[in-house]
Amino acid sequence: MGRKTFSIMFMIRRGQLLRNHEAPIYMRITVDGERAEISIKRTIDPAYWDGVKGNAKTGFSFAKELNNRFDQIRYEVYQIQQELIDRNKPVTAQALKNAYLNINDEGNRTILQVYLEHNENMKLLINKGVSYGTYERHVTSRKHLESYIQDTYNKEDYLLRDVDHQFIVKYETYLRSKRNCCNNTTVKYIKNFGKIIRYALSNDWIRVNPFRNIKYRLEEVDKSFLNLEELNSVINKHITILRVAQVRDVFVFCCFTGLAFVDVKSLCLKDLETGFDGNPWIKKQRHKSKQWAHIPLLPLAKQIIDKYSTNPDCIRKGVLLPVLTNQKMNAYLKEVADLCGITKNLTTHCARHTFATTVTLANKISMESVSKMLGHSSLAMTKKYARILDSTIGQEMNQLAMKLQFQAN
Repeated sequence: MGRKTFSIMFMIRRGQLLRNHEAPIYMRITVDGERAEISIKRTIDPAYWDGVKGNAKTGFSFAKELNNRFDQIRYEVYQIQQELIDRNKPVTAQALKNAYLNINDEGNRTILQVYLEHNENMKLLINKGVSYGTYERHVTSRKHLESYIQDTYNKEDYLLRDVDHQFIVKYETYLRSKRNCCNNTTVKYIKNFGKIIRYALSNDWIRVNPFRNIKYRLEEVDKSFLNLEELNSVINKHITILRVAQVRDVFVFCCFTGLAFVDVKSLCLKDLETGFDGNPWIKKQRHKSKQWAHIPLLPLAKQIIDKYSTNPDCIRKGVLLPVLTNQKMNAYLKEVADLCGITKNLTTHCARHTFATTVTLANKISMESVSKMLGHSSLAMTKKYARILDSTIGQEMNQLAMKLQFQAN
């Protein structure tokens, strides 16, 4: 394991001035980019603070005493760091903070301390059962909890044993009001926190589950997809700007294969196989679910692959298509939508829904086959992607009318 980067600096919070117009002083510990901040219970007039050096400006009566205090604190933290190393304990910013505040014992475990421990363990499992995206979501979730604790309780951390029903209700209010999170985003962040509570319960760090009388429900979201007319307008639109044209091609390819962004970005020659019918198939393990997707390659999708077979960037990267970042793809897709006169929000995921609904289900491909091509583990998941179109209902009812030719008496 490489040597850890470690630094200590002192800072003031100019946005939290007290009634005497002085700012609180904080110590920031950084270990390998991970930060933890501690109030040192001292304040200073911002005019006397040297932000570059991170100490009090010399020449004032109190400066020497305050700067000596900084040196003393810095020495104490370095001592704690060495003790953790000697005891073969992980040296993290949070561990140093907890040791400095004397909250290392089992009964005084804190939310952010345990959440950090959870995330550190999860980080070790990336690509070994845990996706980077899942890890990243928990990192963001922990940051929201940290901001909530500071904003609501004016604390740097919060004891696990003090988490109750009211804490969770206030957290929900904070996410909805201060963070402007919609219902589903709020519920997902709270469920992430619920995982940490279950982790604490399983380790007997807390006795009572504060979520026991709380239930949250995700709202059904109607995902957008293109109808046949809109899809044809995207396919046939003449686009002269190369970057926009390439993004359009990748989007159309996803509309005819159902591949998610992360899967089409990594699509390479080994993912193409000749099927039992002698035609080319995509057989690829999905990045997110690890389920295998088996997709017969439709003629238009094959044409797009052939179009970029000599593309220098594709050859250099060993991939089949010139896929940009998801952020750029979605930005350029807005240009595609404007050029085609489409008012729907075009995204990379919209293509996956278009494949499920317009390209396959509307053309009488069975739900089971669509599920297999999307790489879903259950039909219930596929039903969230596929929509029954009015045209399909109309066709089926017309067929029924032909069979039921009852005549009035």
